[in-house]
Amino acid sequence: MWDLKDKSIPVPEITNSMGGVNCQYNETNFGHIYLVEDMAMAIIEDRPPMISGEEARKAVDIILASCKSSDEKRELKVEY
Repeated sequence: MWDLKDKSIPVPEITNSMGGVNCQYNETNFGHIYLVEDMAMAIIEDRPPMISGEEARKAVDIILASCKSSDEKRELKVEY
């Protein structure tokens, strides 16, 4: 559930199950499995993966900042 400090920011609409919002495993959510399979095939096929390590790291940074923000009850900024 989204609970934004600034209530003027619209709450994002969740339109599919490929993102991290719905990252628990179930029979309709194969987002992470698909990405790991693509990464493995990229190695085998000697090509770049669909999502680079640099881009994936940004998602990890956002998740870690969200957890820290919640724990510390304060707003944090993630900059690139």
